Amino acid sequence: MEKSGACEVFYFGPENPSLKKQYNIDIQWVPLIHVLPIDKSVKEILSILRECDCLVFTSPRGVRILKELSLEQGLLADLRHAISKRIIAVIGGSTGKALEEEFNIKHYHKPDEWDSYGLGSLLCGIQPKCALLFRAKQSSNILEGKLKECDVSYRKIGLYDILYTTITRIPKIPEGSPIILSSSMIANAFIRKHGCPKNNPVIVLGRMTQNMIKKLCSDICVYVAKPSLLENAIKIAESICSNNI
Repeated sequence: MEKSGACEVFYFGPENPSLKKQYNIDIQWVPLIHVLPIDKSVKEILSILRECDCLVFTSPRGVRILKELSLEQGLLADLRHAISKRIIAVIGGSTGKALEEEFNIKHYHKPDEWDSYGLGSLLCGIQPKCALLFRAKQSSNILEGKLKECDVSYRKIGLYDILYTTITRIPKIPEGSPIILSSSMIANAFIRKHGCPKNNPVIVLGRMTQNMIKKLCSDICVYVAKPSLLENAIKIAESICSNNI
């Protein structure tokens, strides 16, 4: 992370972010969860895929893990061909970009709201016969509930586990320093370990993370990055640090 000494921002996310732009803030990454890929049979994935006319990717890491599995098992060309023949929906620009980089596929649908709510509405509008969801093993059931409401059949494949780290305590956060929480699971872990951050502005990615914070800490200041990208959250943090918010 770039260190200017101008302002400390604490980012709680599963991965140390690789940021292309220089920021006039000091970004401290604190991992509360880690991602563990699940060893899946790509032959079985292809078999399930043939039953569905729509594929759904909810994160860039899911795209990357799927490619790594297909490379290891010598089935990348088969998988790329099968994916290219389906309707594809993704959450957010980062997931779409990963799909382009890893599978050279540029035709996909992307909701205006980059979360399970927006993706569910998008799929209900498309009305596929069957949607195959590539997700984390422990993902919420919001998307599935939305699909049931509009009578869209779906299958689900968990490509990775999201596990809590063994970190015993969160480092001391100076009063007034912005905090960025990247998911509802991380928000829950943060509150359990730290308590409600009443003296720090909180910036979240997505409505689900916002809902989790509001549920646990109803009286704190929360900003929502729109669209739900880390870069947009950092822009809000910069504005807070320069007293523009």
